[in-house]
Amino acid sequence: MLSIDKLKSFISHPDKLVREKIMNYISRGSIKDPEILPMALDAFEKCNDAKELHLLYHCREQYIDDVSAERLVQILQNTDDELIEMHTANLLCNANLSWLEKNIARLKSIDLISCDHLNWRSADSRLEFKNHSPYQLWDRFNEYAAQCDKDYESYLPYYVDAIIEALTPHSFPDDDKICDLLKSESGHDRYLEVFLVALAGARKINRAVPLICDMLTDDDSNASDWCIAPLSLIGSTEVITVFKEQFPQQSWSYQMTVVDILSYIKTPESEQAIIELLRQKDCYDEDVYYSLCFAICDQLSEKAIDLCTPFIDEPEACQIGSFREELLAIAQIHGIDLPQAAEWRQQVADDYEMKFRKMSNFGEMSQGFRDKVDQMIAQKRIAEINEDLRETDNHRQGQFEIKEYDPPVFVSKLQPSNKVGRNEPCPCDSGKKYKKCCGASD
Repeated sequence: MLSIDKLKSFISHPDKLVREKIMNYISRGSIKDPEILPMALDAFEKCNDAKELHLLYHCREQYIDDVSAERLVQILQNTDDELIEMHTANLLCNANLSWLEKNIARLKSIDLISCDHLNWRSADSRLEFKNHSPYQLWDRFNEYAAQCDKDYESYLPYYVDAIIEALTPHSFPDDDKICDLLKSESGHDRYLEVFLVALAGARKINRAVPLICDMLTDDDSNASDWCIAPLSLIGSTEVITVFKEQFPQQSWSYQMTVVDILSYIKTPESEQAIIELLRQKDCYDEDVYYSLCFAICDQLSEKAIDLCTPFIDEPEACQIGSFREELLAIAQIHGIDLPQAAEWRQQVADDYEMKFRKMSNFGEMSQGFRDKVDQMIAQKRIAEINEDLRETDNHRQGQFEIKEYDPPVFVSKLQPSNKVGRNEPCPCDSGKKYKKCCGASD
């Protein structure tokens, strides 16, 4: 496990790939330090580029002091990029409550590019519960769960988060009460149980671990979707022990969920557990095994280089992600000289170019992507691009020609007509599974 000081030293690393991996590690591991956000803002302001959004997005759980909040206000006021605006506003919603109370009116007065996202509702919810007693909060906790049971469309995650944030520091209800309620709730999809699991995670109630883990064994429920974050937050030795004992005997969906949770828990015990499970290769499907390989990469473990290099071109592994990309970053972080580094970097660049070409047929994902496509069209002849597309994507249904003077028609990925399953291919056509790509933040 990397130390906080070592993590912070890479936030402004010259290699964007390393910066992304470090910020992802900090975010997924719920690692907090008062210096992380100021350092990330320094790095972001140097480039002032939407391609560096990970420096903002992955700081959403960090402590936001008053100085950092004012810096974020300046970014919000000066940006002309909708994504930067959105992520900056989301960060400001998590500013400390005393600052937020004094400045919420100013924030709402800022002329935003987009008025259709829920920028300040999260802040309003946090301020609503600021002075509530634990008894009032507990009553609202139960009332809102009952309301969501009657009308699931009334469920607003940020509102629940605000209640739980306000309730977490109090000793009422006590841990015994929460565990007793978890035992008595028989409907896995009832909102009260969902909220109780989230509260147990926020309070890091270790006694709740067996109860929450038992929910994961029910393949007919949606437990995995709302148990991952609480179990990751608890992150205790008991969580890891239960997973190691149950893993070989459980279903595919349980195993994939456990891999996710182990990748989130950034402890030496979690890293060792992943390595031990990798040694039991014959106990589960290939996709589970390759997901474990990516989980050891998520730990930024130097052992990942030896464990993952043999499978670098396996088709099943390539559907999940790019081992080359992961291992190049890990090698730099640990100061390891990879003989294949130059070859791998070229392959990663070629893969990205091909991905952009394929994506140009299906829709625009960001302004950065549009710029990349325009650059490619400017640099290469139209006929050459079309020839490459035909040769490299033989399985695509139908043919698509990039016509001179005709701009590509883009379809927003942010408005899918159907919900994408966590283990289905990502609609952005990256080749990764949805939960490992655009769905990683759901």
